[in-house]
Amino acid sequence: MIFGTPVRCYVYVDKYNALKGHTSYMMEHPEEYEALTNREKNWYQAKFGYFVLIANYLKTPSQMLDEYFCRTNIETAFKTDKEYLKLLPLCKWSDLTVRGKILSDVIDSILRSKIQQIRKGSVYSLSAMIGKCQSLMCFRDKNSEQVYVEVANKQVRTCYEELGVTVPQKIDLKSYMTDLFDQNL
Repeated sequence: MIFGTPVRCYVYVDKYNALKGHTSYMMEHPEEYEALTNREKNWYQAKFGYFVLIANYLKTPSQMLDEYFCRTNIETAFKTDKEYLKLLPLCKWSDLTVRGKILSDVIDSILRSKIQQIRKGSVYSLSAMIGKCQSLMCFRDKNSEQVYVEVANKQVRTCYEELGVTVPQKIDLKSYMTDLFDQNL
């Protein structure tokens, strides 16, 4: 209970940050590290990646982490917007530029939300799924207006299958654009 409100604590260890912090500590304090007991060394392997999420509602740990990382992704998008606008020369700050960036991020947030709904029960986290789905390289042949998609590995195919999408070997841009506009009319 915090201030009379029942809460739940979700403990998480970010393995990447834990390993990074542990390695840095070992390099910067070799004598101290050698003097630690095995139990203390085990703690140091997790210490730098350890954090607790506190909520006043019940969710599974997986759902809680997805919600946390989804929110941090949205916060990162808006932070990126601010940084993007700061980097632009003042003469490029036009109504169109700012609105375009905001629209792009709103679309990104909507797509993340839709993917989040589709992937409920998936073995992949939202971040892993987005990473795997973005990993396909495409090459455009300007002469034929074809986009060739690399052959997806098993993990990438599984992600796309969970989203109900078949990965094509190639895309004819003219046909794609025609189909896209016909569907929206």
